[in-house]
Amino acid sequence: LSLLMTFGVVSALCYTVATLGTAGIFWCYPAALGFYGLLEERRARAANALMLVTALPLAFTVLETSLALRATATLVCASLFGAIMVRTIERQQEALRRRAETDPLTGLSNRHGLHEALDAAAGSAGRTDGRPALMIVDLDHFKRVNDSHGHAAGDGVLRATGALLAASVRAGERAFRLGGEEFLLLLPGVDQDAALAEARALCATFRDEPVLAERDTTASVGVASLLAGEGRTEWLGRADALLYVAKRGGRDRAVGQGEPAGGEGPPG
Repeated sequence: LSLLMTFGVVSALCYTVATLGTAGIFWCYPAALGFYGLLEERRARAANALMLVTALPLAFTVLETSLALRATATLVCASLFGAIMVRTIERQQEALRRRAETDPLTGLSNRHGLHEALDAAAGSAGRTDGRPALMIVDLDHFKRVNDSHGHAAGDGVLRATGALLAASVRAGERAFRLGGEEFLLLLPGVDQDAALAEARALCATFRDEPVLAERDTTASVGVASLLAGEGRTEWLGRADALLYVAKRGGRDRAVGQGEPAGGEGPPG
């Protein structure tokens, strides 16, 4: 459709220039900007280039040379201005999108991009070697940190947790902050056993590298691999339920589907 529209508009412009002369060339200016408003940037550039290489040579046959030269210079400037303006707007929109999808405290992704990421992972499940898995990570007794050390210390724990999770994810994996002291890791193309092993290693990392010097901070994790025919709501619900199994089993542990209620806690 965009290709047909481009050829139609350019053909109409050429006809207008050929029949109306000076009055016809004026219609090329709104067209140069209009392409960027109607088409994707790459196609808009191509449409402008097609208009310039067809309409401008025609202008030299129907206009005085000096007028055709001025029309060429101003029309090229209008096309360049449109390209620069659209590129600037797209960069600003991308920066705003990243800001809207990033948690300002931890630097991790937030809930805004989560559903899209889960849908993409579920859509690719049949094209990879393994099904995607997710981990919901919750800091144990986080309220006590705020009560004992203040909210500034609590924010420091959350920032340190964000850094720890960002450092622990591998290529293709993503870390999100769901809110409060709850986080989510999305692991595409792994089986349940591998995801559970990674979750247990993460719990050990929290034990070995306390994110608050004055107090050991541990985490509980629920691990769920995507089941065939399952939507993101059910998938998230299973992971959340498994997290609460880990909490009820004593905290500081990871629990996956089919695990006993106690899960696997700290050694010794």
